[in-house]
Amino acid sequence: MIWGPREIAMTAAGAAFAIIGVWLLLFFRPRWRTREAAPDQRLSEPTRITLAVLCVFAGYHLILWTQPLSVNPVQLSRRLWYVWIMIGIAFLGLTLFLDRFERGRGERGD
Repeated sequence: MIWGPREIAMTAAGAAFAIIGVWLLLFFRPRWRTREAAPDQRLSEPTRITLAVLCVFAGYHLILWTQPLSVNPVQLSRRLWYVWIMIGIAFLGLTLFLDRFERGRGERGD
C-alpha cells in the first residue's frame, strides 16, 4: 500500500485525537471533586469523559480509515463520515447543554 498525503494527514490527525482523548481521560482531572469547591470549572466530569471518549473514538477510526478494509473489518462506514461527525457533535452539545441546565438549576435552588 502506497501512502499519499491524505493517508499521512489522516493518520497524524487520528493519532493527535487519540492522544488528546487519553490525556483528557487520564491527566486532565479537576482539582476539586465537588461543585461547591470549584463553581467556575468549565467541564464537568461527565462532559470531560464524553469528550475524551469521542476523541479516542475519532482518532481510532481516522487511523483505521487509512488502512484497507481487509486489515480490520470492524470500523465505521467510510462513506458516512459526516454522519459520525454530526453524531459526535450532538453528543458533545447535549452534555454541554445538560451541564448548563444543571448549573442553572443549582443557582436557582430547584
